[in-house]
Amino acid sequence: MEENSSEALEIYIDYDRLGAQDLAGLLSNLSFISTKIAEDYFSRFEGYAGEDLPTLDIETIHTGGSIKFRLVEGWKVRITSSKEADIVVGVPRKLGLPIVIGYLLVSIANGYQDYRNKQLDNRLKEIEIQLKETELAKAMALHHAEEQDTFRLASNYIDDKVPEIKPAIMDTIKSVFGNRDMTAFRINGIEIKSPDSQ
Repeated sequence: MEENSSEALEIYIDYDRLGAQDLAGLLSNLSFISTKIAEDYFSRFEGYAGEDLPTLDIETIHTGGSIKFRLVEGWKVRITSSKEADIVVGVPRKLGLPIVIGYLLVSIANGYQDYRNKQLDNRLKEIEIQLKETELAKAMALHHAEEQDTFRLASNYIDDKVPEIKPAIMDTIKSVFGNRDMTAFRINGIEIKSPDSQ
């Protein structure tokens, strides 16, 4: 079943050579970020006791002289029985982890590479709309009242609730820019690194 594109994190890497360690490091960082955000959400809101955390799952991978993969929010159906012996099927709400992670990565890349800021700023505004519709963004907003600046909202959320993911986000962006073999890198169609930016 194909996920809605706004519910997926699509990563595109063009490369001269792609080391297994480089790809493993990228996927490991994305998984760590996803897990920490989900853990925070589940710990602060009632109704999730006993539920499995949503995961970041690989939906598709396409390779050639480049690699493109889609990560989606995975979840497990929970089946229980009630006192009346009815079977209860619990389908968890989607938090919007892929779009939140994509937004965080693009935001950090925006600050990391100043000369491309204006281009990235315009694309960030497009995904801010998607971000505001996610369950997780609504939870972040609870702690910062009516704050409208999504970047500040996301930064404050990270600093206040899950500071351990900031190094993983920075490490991910630095490794992309520092890897000469990665000639292009896009997140949900947003160009983060291009051959002319090397």
